[in-house]
Amino acid sequence: MCSSRSSYILSLVKDVKNRNEDDPDDPLPLAAIMSTSTTTPVVNFDFNNSEEHDNSLVLTQLSPVQLTNFDNNSGSHDLDVQDGLGVGIVQPINLLPESEDHPAENIQPNLQKVIMLPRMEGFKTTVFTKRIVAFNESFVPLGTNCKNGRPIAVIWHEAICGRKKEDIISSFDSFFKYFRDVPLITLWLDNCSAQNKNWCLMTYLVHIINSSESATQTIELYFFEPGHTFMSADSFHHQVELSLSRHGKVYDFSDFENAVGATCSGKTVVKSMQHEDFAVWPSCVSNYKLNKFVNRPYLNDLVYIKAERGKDTLLYRLCYDEYCPLQELDFMTKKGAEKAKSPPIFRTAPRGICSAKKQDIITKLLPLMPENRKRFWLDLPESDVPDLCVSDDIPS
Repeated sequence: MCSSRSSYILSLVKDVKNRNEDDPDDPLPLAAIMSTSTTTPVVNFDFNNSEEHDNSLVLTQLSPVQLTNFDNNSGSHDLDVQDGLGVGIVQPINLLPESEDHPAENIQPNLQKVIMLPRMEGFKTTVFTKRIVAFNESFVPLGTNCKNGRPIAVIWHEAICGRKKEDIISSFDSFFKYFRDVPLITLWLDNCSAQNKNWCLMTYLVHIINSSESATQTIELYFFEPGHTFMSADSFHHQVELSLSRHGKVYDFSDFENAVGATCSGKTVVKSMQHEDFAVWPSCVSNYKLNKFVNRPYLNDLVYIKAERGKDTLLYRLCYDEYCPLQELDFMTKKGAEKAKSPPIFRTAPRGICSAKKQDIITKLLPLMPENRKRFWLDLPESDVPDLCVSDDIPS
C-alpha cells in the first residue's frame, strides 16, 4: 500500500476528530474501511447521521482510493477506487452505547507477532542463540464504552503451551471468563483461519455461550477482509514494544510480564497463563449436516457470526450489510452439541522445549544474566517437541 495514500486516509480521520472536538454536540461517526468486490467503482458515505455513534476507528484493508469530492456543507464523501484488487467501502461502526440496562463490550483480539526471550540488546551472542517464543494474545477495547477501557494481554511462552488453534482458543476462554457478567460481547477479528476462523472456535462459541461460568447472552464476531493493514490491537502491540524497549534488558518471563503490564500507563490487565489454563478444545462439526445445506456455508465466506445463549446453533451473514437476514448455521449433531457443551479436558503438564535449545540458552546466555534471573531458565521443562522458532506445532 502506498504510504502517501495511507497518510491521506489518516489525515482525513484526524480532520473528522478535530471537527468533533469543535462541535461535540453533533459528532460525525468515524468509519471502518473494508475490502469487498471489484464491481462497485464509487462508494458514497454520508456523514450526516443522527444516530448515536462512538467515535472509534477500525481500519482494515486500505485500498488505494482517491477523495474526488469533499463538500463540508453537504457532509458527503465520494471515494473513487483506483485499485482492481479491492474496493474500499466506508461504513460507520455501530458500537452499542454502554448503559446500565445494556452493558456491552467491543473488543479487537489479535496475536502479537513473534516475541523472543530473553531480549538482551548489546550482546551479539543473543542474536545467534535460539531463544524461546513468547505469546501475547491481546484483547483491545474499541471506544470509551468498554470495561475501564483497559486492554487485556493474555501471555504465555512455548515451554507452557504452543500456538495451535486450541491454544489460541484457551486465551479466548480466559478473556470471556474475565467479562463473564457482560451480556453482549462483540469481537472484531482478523480473517485468519488458523487462529480465528475454524470449526474448533465455532464449537467453542456454543460451549461458552451456554456455560454456567459466564452470564453472557450474546457473542458477535465480525471478520475483517484479508489484507487489512491496521488494527487497534496493532497500536497496542506497538505500545508493548515501546514498553519492552524502556524496560531495557528482558531477562526472563517475569520481566516480560512486568513490561506488558506497564503498557498504557500501567492500565493493561495481564493474564499470565499456566499449563492448566489450556484445554484441548474439540471440533464437533458434522460434514454430513453441512452437506445437507442447499448452499453449504464455508467458513472462508462468513463475515459475521452470532452466538445466543440457549442455542446449539449459530447465526451468520455472508456480507457486511446489517440489513441482510441472518442464516442459521446448524453444524453439529445432537451428540456433537452435547460434547461441545461439556467441560473440556485441561492439560496436565507443560509443553516444554527441546533439550538442545535449553542447553544452548544455559551455556551461552545465562553467564550474561544476573543471578536472580537464572532460575527461570534452569527450571524450564524439557520434552521432544518442535522448536517454534523454526516450525509450527504438531497438529493435534
